[in-house]
Amino acid sequence: RGETYEDNLAAGVKIAAAFDREEEMKSRVAAHSKRMDEVANRVNKKATVMFAVSTSKGVWIHGPKAYAGGVVSRLGLSSPITEDGGKAYIGTTLENLVKLNPD
Repeated sequence: RGETYEDNLAAGVKIAAAFDREEEMKSRVAAHSKRMDEVANRVNKKATVMFAVSTSKGVWIHGPKAYAGGVVSRLGLSSPITEDGGKAYIGTTLENLVKLNPD
C-alpha cells in the first residue's frame, strides 16, 4: 500500500530482473510510457481530476502520492487538492469534496 504509479513501474522491472526478464520488462514499460504519452496528448489539460473512496469509516481522497494520483499527474492533468501533507490517502468529508469541485 502507498506505492505510487512510478514506484509500481520500477517494481515491475525489479521483479522481472529476478526472473532474468529485465530487458523484456523494460521494453514493456517503454511501450506503456509511449501509450501514456499518446493518451496525455488527447486529454484536456485544463481539467481537474480526483479519485476518492467512500467506506463505512469515512471518505478518502487519493492524493498525488497515491497510485491514482500518480496516473493523473503522468497524464498531465491536475488535481484540485492543494495540500496533501505528503500522504497518499487523505481523509475528508463529502462537504469538502463539493468544495474541491473536480471536473
